[in-house]
Formats: sequence, C-alpha cells, structure tokens
Amino acid sequence: MKIDDSIIAYINDYQKYGDYCVEAGGILIGLYEPKDDLIVLTDLTQPQINDRCGRYHFKRDECGHQEIADELWEKSNHRKTYIGEWHTHQQDVPVPSFEDKRNWKKIDKRNLNYKWVFFIIVGVLKSSIWTIQENKVIKLGEWE
Repeated sequence: MKIDDSIIAYINDYQKYGDYCVEAGGILIGLYEPKDDLIVLTDLTQPQINDRCGRYHFKRDECGHQEIADELWEKSNHRKTYIGEWHTHQQDVPVPSFEDKRNWKKIDKRNLNYKWVFFIIVGVLKSSIWTIQENKVIKLGEWE
C-alpha cells in the first residue's frame, strides 16, 4: 500500500491548521496497480456541508462524498474507487474508539472492489493507518 503525497500534505496541513473542536473526515479513494501488486491511495474527500460533526463523532453524509468518488471513477477510466475512510481525533497520537473499530469491521464486510480497506485517523501530532484482517483491526503505521 502506498499513500500519495497529496494525501500526506492534506493531513499535515490539517494537523497544523485544522479545527479539532469537532471531528471531521471523509473517504479514501485509490486504485490497484497490478504490475506492482500495490494499492495506491490517491485522493480523499474533504468534509462536506451535510456531514454531522461533533466533539467525539463524525458521521459522513453520502451526498457530496459519493459524487466526488463517482467523478474520480469516471475520470480515471473506472480505476479509482473507494478504499476506506479517514477522520480526526483530538488526541496527540490517535487511537481508534470501540465505535471506530465496530464501524470499520462493518465496512470490511461490504462487497467492495478490493479485498483491502484502510482507515486513517488524523491526530493532533501524529496520524495512523489501520486495516482489517480476519475481522481484527491491524495498525499498519503512523507518521508525524
């Protein structure tokens, strides 16, 4: 799995300038590079006007995010697709909540285009990425 520099730049900017009074988030979009057997996270959606954001929760509204995903799907000749979710936590080093883990496992059970799904939590100082393997939440890494 590879994360495009534009996603890292967005996350780094959010850490510097973002509002951690409420959680924010969106979806991760990417593609599969068969020659390298590699999933590349290429895009993310930013918070949309109808998302529900609170101090300790983020509920993504389908409208807005889905339209962006559909547009990227069309523009990429049907290569870019949903790869996962991202959201913020008001923690220096983010730790997924019980609710996060439960939601991620539900998402993993959906019929998706790829067998892998990824989840990023943007913390105040560090960000981390997880996936689901055999119904278990597995941390893949973190960065500042």
